[in-house]
Amino acid sequence: MEKGTLARTFGTLLQRLRLERGLSQEAFAQACGIERTHMGKIERGEVNVTVATTLRLVRGLDLSLPAFFAELEELLSAPREDGGAH
Repeated sequence: MEKGTLARTFGTLLQRLRLERGLSQEAFAQACGIERTHMGKIERGEVNVTVATTLRLVRGLDLSLPAFFAELEELLSAPREDGGAH
């Protein structure tokens, strides 16, 4: 796995799930007790988050950790569209 791939995939999944729920980044960040600018960095994969922050984010999406990580694992193991390896 390339450096940063996990953080980028985590952020992409988080953003997709947030948008599916009709939440703005600002509203979601506020509900999770996270600064909006930091939320942007998380969604862009620019930072790694702690387990505690992950739990707050997942709960903010009304998901369980296993459900979130199952989706994350699926994304990480899916072949890339450009044919390259992760």
